[in-house]
Amino acid sequence: QSPPLLHLCCINLNSADIIEYLPTKLGFLTDATLLHINSKRFYNIIPQNISYLKLLHELNANNNRFIDLFSDIALHLILLKYLDLQLNDLEGVLPPVLFDKEFNIIFLNNNSFNS
Repeated sequence: QSPPLLHLCCINLNSADIIEYLPTKLGFLTDATLLHINSKRFYNIIPQNISYLKLLHELNANNNRFIDLFSDIALHLILLKYLDLQLNDLEGVLPPVLFDKEFNIIFLNNNSFNS
């Protein structure tokens, strides 16, 4: 029997052929520091429990079909330095507090934001 997985620092689904909702169980991988889920044709929303990934430094979710703004999640990820949400179907108003965070890189273009 293999020992249980204690820590998982990187989740990279870039080479997976997935067309579905983003699994809510990703939020249980609380030690993850990197989450790459770009170009997967995920749709609908980014689950709220992604905010449980308190060690997350990098989130790349570009080129999907997400519609939920999820800025609340980005605000709770205090270590997040890289955020890429471009090329989705996100809409709504971007809260000014989002730009108070100390991102190294943030991509939000090619969405349908009101501000």
